[in-house]
Amino acid sequence: MKTASLLVLIALAVPLVSCATTYPYQSSPIYVGIPPDLVWDTTIEVVQRDYPLAVINRGKWTFESRWSESLQPMRFQGTRWRVQGQVTRDEDGNRVELRVMKQRNENIDTPLDSSAAQWGHEEPDEMSARILLQRIEAILRPYARERRSR
Repeated sequence: MKTASLLVLIALAVPLVSCATTYPYQSSPIYVGIPPDLVWDTTIEVVQRDYPLAVINRGKWTFESRWSESLQPMRFQGTRWRVQGQVTRDEDGNRVELRVMKQRNENIDTPLDSSAAQWGHEEPDEMSARILLQRIEAILRPYARERRSR
């Protein structure tokens, strides 16, 4: 009986753990009067300047970059980042949503060896996401009839 109870408890806890690793996106204002293709193209161009893109799905309006690494000789100093993003469209306009995932290298023995790196998850890098969104907004602002925050 104890084994069955333990299995039920574990089964209930697994979805909670998996949900905890889903982080929210940082969102831009709603761009009214800008064609979605212009929002998409601008977003892709701005993100690719710093993060080479690995997956671009224009049909779903989503993209994801490769990991950009910065290895360092000290433990927990090596870092890598990956951008995940999407352009959402509704009757009000278009919105850019970005998430910059961050990981730290926990390898003590060979911290400068990328193939031996042991990457541990960190909280998303919200500042980097906001900087990318500001760059996108600076380019799109002249084209917008109106800009609204949600």
